[in-house]
Amino acid sequence: MVRRSLSGNYKCFLSFLELDNDTDTDVVMGGQSEQPENGNASFLTALVAPLLSLVQPTSLSFPPLSAQSIHPPTTSALSAIHIAALECLNNIFLSFATVPIPCVSADPNSGLTVWNGLWSALQLVGTETGLGQERRQEFWDVAIGVLWGVGRIWKGALVGGPR
Repeated sequence: MVRRSLSGNYKCFLSFLELDNDTDTDVVMGGQSEQPENGNASFLTALVAPLLSLVQPTSLSFPPLSAQSIHPPTTSALSAIHIAALECLNNIFLSFATVPIPCVSADPNSGLTVWNGLWSALQLVGTETGLGQERRQEFWDVAIGVLWGVGRIWKGALVGGPR
């Protein structure tokens, strides 16, 4: 079985995925829920950390506000990578917000890591938009969706976290 070859960090996630598709996860025979109630949610770090690092912009990620990029093909490729990584994060957190997994929402440190990582990327991108800055606006649009998903998953747990 696949579970034996993976570390214990994935047990919560895998047990959720292995639920019988024919059974409603909220109502099951015997009155017990099949959703995993405890487990380590560090699989989230394994899924999200690489994407979060791809979201962080560099000096060539977006064109300067008053001039053209020094290498437009690189700028175009980097901004596309950042936005694609954000879209992946958006899909992950929208899925987790739609179908809650208790062991994920029980780990608010993961939520704070994502929340703070996104805000630091948004600070580097800046708020200036306009002609030639459409990718900055797209970055913000997708990032807001990710922040919404993170906020839904860890509702009430992100308040008062380290800044």
